[in-house]
Amino acid sequence: MDELKRLIAVARQAIEIERAETPAFDREDYYGWRRHHEAAVNKLKATLEAEGATFAYKAAHDHWVKLAGIRSSSTSGFVGALHNWVRAASQRIEGAAR
Repeated sequence: MDELKRLIAVARQAIEIERAETPAFDREDYYGWRRHHEAAVNKLKATLEAEGATFAYKAAHDHWVKLAGIRSSSTSGFVGALHNWVRAASQRIEGAAR
């Protein structure tokens, strides 16, 4: 469980970095915002891939991440899928503690 706790911390930190590096949505400069957002998401993915994560999508609305034997998906993108992974991993730890 210590490794899973460490991976949760890594995932949470990657999410925080993505948020910090993605500027507020700018309708006037959508393509500039999109470039920053994609770069931040790619950095998030690289961080977690170095930890053994797999990211994939089937369609524009079905993104998923698998890490430490836990697979989570989201229709809102890879960041949403990683949020869901953190929740699922936390629930696994809570279940093991019972």
